[in-house]
This record gives sequence, C-alpha cells and structure tokens, in this order.
Amino acid sequence: MNPSNDLAIMYAGWPAVGVLWIPLQGQGSAGRGILNYPGTVFFDDDIQASSYALQYPANTFPGAKEGDRFVIEGVAYTAIKNAREAGEDGLEALIPLVKS
Repeated sequence: MNPSNDLAIMYAGWPAVGVLWIPLQGQGSAGRGILNYPGTVFFDDDIQASSYALQYPANTFPGAKEGDRFVIEGVAYTAIKNAREAGEDGLEALIPLVKS
C-alpha cells in the first residue's frame, strides 16, 4: 500500500473540490482540497469544526501561510493561521480560513 497513491485517489473525487491558491508572495497554484465548514462533525461526533478550514495534500500548496488567499468554488477565503500537518503521516495539511 502506498499512502501517497491512496491520498491522490481520495482527492481526485468528491468531497474534494478545485482550489486556487494565491500566496502573499511568490507563485500560486491550483489543486484540490476539502473545505470543512463550521458545524462539520468529525470522529463520530466527538469534534465539531467552529470555523472554515482547508484540508489538502501537503505538497499541493507548500508553504501556505497566514494571509494567503484561496478561491474555493468561486468564493474567496483568507488564511488566518499558517498551515499545519493533519494526521500522523504528514502527507496532509490543514489551514484555517475566513471568508474574504
């Protein structure tokens, strides 16, 4: 089993959507990610999201940080903190967002 291949398959379809990354500095890129909405429930109702967050393969938007913008399904969001690892393997990242 190759975790990177499994991750690529997961992000190729729903619930992942197209995302445009517009960093404060440098070149942006397009990729796919999962937008978690406020009220989203994780881990069998144990954790509930209180804000927007974008979850994505860590190599898709390397160096994403506070102040960067993301356009997701035509809606602009701004990162309110730096991206952090999501999960134990470091293959995914999570960045908290607010609507711009």
